[in-house]
Amino acid sequence: MVETVAFAVAWAVSNAAAGVGVAVAGQATLAAGAAALVGPALTLGLSAGVSYLGSSFFADGSEAIIPKPADGQHSIKQEIPPLSFAYGHVKKGGFYVFLEEHDGTAYSVIVLASHPIEGVEEFYLNDIRALVNDEGIVEGVDSPDAGSDKYYVNGPFHVIQLLSRNGDPVGVPYPRLPEFFPSIWGEDYRGDGLATIYMHARSADAESFTTIYPNSLPAPIPEIKGKNDIYDPRTGTRGYTENLALIYLDFLCMPFGGKQALEDFDLDSWSRAADCCGELVTNRSGELEPRYFGGIFGNFDMDPVTVQKYMAGAAELVLFETGEGKLAVHAGEWIEPDIHIQTKDIIAFSYEANLNPASRMESVRGRWTNPETGFATEDAAIFGNTNIFDGDARSETLDNPIIQRHNHCQRLQKIYYTRKRAAFVTLTVDYFAAQGLMQSRFVKVTHKPYMDGGYIEITGRPKLILRPYLRYEISGRHVPDTLFDFDAASEEGEPAALPEKIGTTPIPLPENVSVKIKADGDAVRAYATFESASNNLTYQLLSEQADGQHAVRDSALSGKLYVYSAPLIPGEYYNFKMRSLTALGVASEWTDTITLYAQSDPNPPGNPLNVSVVGDEGQAIVSWKTPNSDNFGSTAIYRGTTSNADDAEIIDHINSAASSNQDFEDTGLVAGTYYYWVSSVNRAGVGGDLVLASGSPVIVS
Repeated sequence: MVETVAFAVAWAVSNAAAGVGVAVAGQATLAAGAAALVGPALTLGLSAGVSYLGSSFFADGSEAIIPKPADGQHSIKQEIPPLSFAYGHVKKGGFYVFLEEHDGTAYSVIVLASHPIEGVEEFYLNDIRALVNDEGIVEGVDSPDAGSDKYYVNGPFHVIQLLSRNGDPVGVPYPRLPEFFPSIWGEDYRGDGLATIYMHARSADAESFTTIYPNSLPAPIPEIKGKNDIYDPRTGTRGYTENLALIYLDFLCMPFGGKQALEDFDLDSWSRAADCCGELVTNRSGELEPRYFGGIFGNFDMDPVTVQKYMAGAAELVLFETGEGKLAVHAGEWIEPDIHIQTKDIIAFSYEANLNPASRMESVRGRWTNPETGFATEDAAIFGNTNIFDGDARSETLDNPIIQRHNHCQRLQKIYYTRKRAAFVTLTVDYFAAQGLMQSRFVKVTHKPYMDGGYIEITGRPKLILRPYLRYEISGRHVPDTLFDFDAASEEGEPAALPEKIGTTPIPLPENVSVKIKADGDAVRAYATFESASNNLTYQLLSEQADGQHAVRDSALSGKLYVYSAPLIPGEYYNFKMRSLTALGVASEWTDTITLYAQSDPNPPGNPLNVSVVGDEGQAIVSWKTPNSDNFGSTAIYRGTTSNADDAEIIDHINSAASSNQDFEDTGLVAGTYYYWVSSVNRAGVGGDLVLASGSPVIVS
């Protein structure tokens, strides 16, 4: 039965309120024989979370559930962590082995692989590439989202640090952990032999939480270069590689793979296979790339036979046993067979031509992993008849996540297409005419009229018949000696264009915001009206004392297009602005500031004088003189496209002194005809008449 550990912690709502709130529904130990992270055993004392199993092709993961921004709770649920491996260049998550909170900051350690790796290439936070400096500080993200410049930034502070260790002995643990958590994490907890990442994430107040952390506590998923001690029989050395023959050889030697020793292998054949995988071939763009390179990752408890099928399939490798009992491999290339079976050697012969138009293969689709798009799975060009729909019996899909190049995928699609269209042959032959058959991938056959020097690719283990005579029964497909040939210029289709990153659009602001000061008994409040940008948004008014000493936030009731502020301090100037919020608490930018005097005054100031407007290229210039009124506070500028003032919209508020000449440039206009009005507003926000500017309508070119 799979055990599950669940955790929860109060985190990131505010530094003052964020305390350690541990709720552990289970505990788990990771034995030293499995991972020597903390010595004899590792007890998981996690107390924060997101559902995090990593993004693995072979291990199902769960996406994070976004918490309510107000509750400050972050829940995690993960299975007892298995050991894991990574080969080649891959993007993968891992398993938490530490997740605790201290003074409003969440600290975590995640194991990526249970062996040393070559290194971490990039970090992703919730699938967005992080821009990390040499100290591991996240300085930004590579995202087209509106407002992404505020992700993981709290004012002047960067809130996330990401560090990695390849598994080499380092002598010291990650910083801060022994200091802040001495009872559960000591100086000896270094993680030698494990590829790990460390993240700390500082808390944010409730006001800015969803802006800084758009998906709550981010799940770090790095792009890595995996296992770095892979043996190469050609040089006798060990190191990092993406060569699939060498990766396959290493997997067969691992306790989570084939559990073999190097002396069990015919290393000459593996060297030839490695040469084949590393052979430089030309793609459709005329560029050189290795023939069979790729990457794969998974867990130790996976079915090794399944992993081997992916590895062998991606490099066209076929295992066989030599006469000396060594494990050898046929490379994914054409080798002229030594065995030539002729009519005189054949006892029985069956030839299925595979010509049924209703079932014969007509097209092969392909799916591959593209490192250029963040290791997304993509569709390759269709090989064969592009008019055959997916799901048709005559179309199949080659889907192998190890493949990381389009040319590589297309080569395999062609091979698959050729095999599926080939005739199926079964024959019984004289034993002595087929010496070495058990070590052969192909045999040559001359048996007219079916095969005149054709080739059979053996698809199953030949059956040895002992009585009444020594014979072999062979099954396979009738393939050409050009099976592995591939002309990229004519046979590689055009891959799908790299998708354009489409980010979130800005949250719309409330429109036509107007604020007045009103008396409410003995209290003074701000009364703001606005136009809604969407029924799915809520709206918030910020009333902030001009000197910064006092600020209140108030939200409009559902369906209402006005909002009253909390009582203000009479006799003080306040700055007012509004913003929109989504159901998840993500906020828009603020509207422009309106400054008013916190004292009720129902009387508007005098009207502006000498109001005029002139047009120019792409702009209009409005001029006026403010009235000589004791209660004058600002001037409101209105613009419309008709002569009806009721249809005009406020485009700006200009704060200035009374009895002063003012100008306003309205820029960025499209060519057209415009009307302008100007209104004087007192310090409490009460406006007077709208005065039409002389020169209206003005023509803007």
